[in-house]
Amino acid sequence: MKGDFMDLDKFTIYDRNNLITALKKIDDNNHRFLVILNKNRKVVGTLTDGDIRRALIHGVSTYEEVGQLINKDFKYVYEESTLFDIVESFKSPK
Repeated sequence: MKGDFMDLDKFTIYDRNNLITALKKIDDNNHRFLVILNKNRKVVGTLTDGDIRRALIHGVSTYEEVGQLINKDFKYVYEESTLFDIVESFKSPK
C-alpha cells in the first residue's frame, strides 16, 4: 500500500477535468480522494468520492469541471515535515 503513493499521478487531476475523469481516477487509485492542481501544477484543493456523490445528488452534471467542487480548505504538510509535525497538524483544535 505504501508504494501506491509513489505514483502521484494516480492521486492528482487538473481543476479543468470533469467529474467523469475524477471518478475514473478515484476508482483506479482505490483511496477515495484526489489532489486538484491548476494549470501551473499548484495544489488548489482536494476532492473525495463523497464530494462527488453529494454533487451528483444535487444535480451537478458529470461533465462539470472539478474545480467548481473542490475543497479549498485542506490540510497539507511539507516534504521535510517530521512525523510529529504531521500528527500535530491533523489534531483538532480544542
